[in-house]
Amino acid sequence: MVMITPPENTKSSTTALILAIFLGGLGIHRFYLGRIGSGLLRIAANLLFLVPFVGPIFVVGWWLLDIILIANKSLRPADGFTYA
Repeated sequence: MVMITPPENTKSSTTALILAIFLGGLGIHRFYLGRIGSGLLRIAANLLFLVPFVGPIFVVGWWLLDIILIANKSLRPADGFTYA
């Protein structure tokens, strides 16, 4: 009988958190987690920063939410695996 082992995830929650803290405004942590679509949306959302009052609140709020979700390990890699 041949046992097939599922592939292991190599994404680290610590790396994702560090990327979110320091490069979160650019969405680099989302690219790292394999979430390409939301990473591109995150880059596009930075244009909202030019809108007075509402833009910065939205961008900073999304950044803080991502940090909290990664710290709680709720924002997982796109492949569905848990963190390594």
